[in-house]
Amino acid sequence: MNRIIPSALLAIAACAAPAAVHDRGGGLLYDDVLKVTWLQDANFAKTSGAHATGRMTWAEANAWASRLVYQDPVRKRAIAGWRLPAVAPAHGEAFDHLFRTDGRSDEGYNITSPNAEFSFMYYVNLGITGWYLPDGSHSQDPKHRVPFGVMKKNTAIWEGEADVGPVRHLQSNIYWCARRGTRQPSPADDAWIFVPCEGNQRDGLPHPNAAYVWPVVDGDVAAPDPDQALLKARCDAVAAVPNLVAFWTFGEEPGTPRASVAGAARYPLLEVGHPVARVAGGPFSGHAAHFDGDCYLRLPADQLGALNIGGKQAQVSMFAVVRLAELKGGRTIAGIWSEGRGAGDDTGTRQYSMLINMPLYGGAERLTPHISGEGGVSRRADRSGLPWCADYPSPRSLLPVGRWVTLAFTYDGTWIRAYQDGVFEERPMDPEGQNRKDPYFTKEGPDGGHRGMNPYYYNKGIFRYDPALHATSKPSGQCEFTVAARNAGGNMLGEALKGDIAALAVFDRALSAEEVARLHAACALGR
Repeated sequence: MNRIIPSALLAIAACAAPAAVHDRGGGLLYDDVLKVTWLQDANFAKTSGAHATGRMTWAEANAWASRLVYQDPVRKRAIAGWRLPAVAPAHGEAFDHLFRTDGRSDEGYNITSPNAEFSFMYYVNLGITGWYLPDGSHSQDPKHRVPFGVMKKNTAIWEGEADVGPVRHLQSNIYWCARRGTRQPSPADDAWIFVPCEGNQRDGLPHPNAAYVWPVVDGDVAAPDPDQALLKARCDAVAAVPNLVAFWTFGEEPGTPRASVAGAARYPLLEVGHPVARVAGGPFSGHAAHFDGDCYLRLPADQLGALNIGGKQAQVSMFAVVRLAELKGGRTIAGIWSEGRGAGDDTGTRQYSMLINMPLYGGAERLTPHISGEGGVSRRADRSGLPWCADYPSPRSLLPVGRWVTLAFTYDGTWIRAYQDGVFEERPMDPEGQNRKDPYFTKEGPDGGHRGMNPYYYNKGIFRYDPALHATSKPSGQCEFTVAARNAGGNMLGEALKGDIAALAVFDRALSAEEVARLHAACALGR
């Protein structure tokens, strides 16, 4: 389609490169300037039956968009990774909050910067006129009498909907937007709004207010599937790393086991809860497994084989490619980790696990890989116990929501190191700020010093279940290997993942920083 631009906006739009919104079929529209795909239905939350009206609070809007899995009827695949339309400063690094009509600030009318995705769609793609024209004159002025807004009237119509160009059910009331890079849940200053009945962008409303949601997903759904030779080359790069035990790329259809594509055994992961959806995306198979918090994958304990890594001299590394849908409470990527009955309980059979967002000991919104040499809670030198296993590092960087990220950790028998996007970030220990004032953290590290934060000192090895030794103390027996969930206080789904996993690899040695960087580079995530 050709963009139709009102004459009053030609001076502004002339600066933009010629572009188009492409109807990809299946209810999806692609913008080749913004490089995003929009739902053709601008009130899909209502028409799909997900919400009675489509008007949601800020928290509801973020949660619904991030969890949405759209079934593309044309390409026969599920699409995840949706978010609210983004807003970023049009000029420089800081927002210009001066309310203007000429589109030169970040608040006001006639904003055609591609950094304001909703406003760009409204003015440039759909060619809708705002209540104010760029020169500051009013569309209602008798000398103009220009129809404006979604309803194309000469007065502001705050209720109703219209089909505009290829878009269906565009509401004439307020829509939520979000500052680019927003994580969910988000602070108040991340909330922005766009008002289609008048055409202005503003920096938000109090969160209890309700607004509509028109989600976007990065990229073009009609892009050809990744070249199979390229996918194989990426898989080969992972398989070439020595001591690989298992490597899952999650290309299988729902209802089938997910098998390792490299290593000595296939380690088929079985579905629990309900079939695990397959969604588009992922650097190794072109797909990913989608987890909604009510399902996970398991490998029975009697099939662990070489994944049953344990012993005083044991080493382990894990690497994963994930896209989080939300970050509320602790979450599980994968591992052999059962916490028994909960706090203070020693019947658990913990070994190693990639966990995220563990705030108790300084890991809020971060990667927090755990190692346990005891299976139960962490124990001080005098054998007194902490409430939980507290043995994990955590990097400086916060976890992103809504985009692919690589996560990794290594354990060499002495130090646990956490990596994000292929980078090891040293993070000093802050006993007060990280709740690590206990002598366990401050006096039981190397030479009687502190254990650190990233890297984290831990020289107790990895627990290994022995039926002869642990039949009474750990009656639940050998723990399974699980993906996207773990036994946390007797509940398998209490800290289950909500998001997508495109790859997961386990090695029975500590990888070097260079090897972790190469694994990240093999993904070609573009970050």
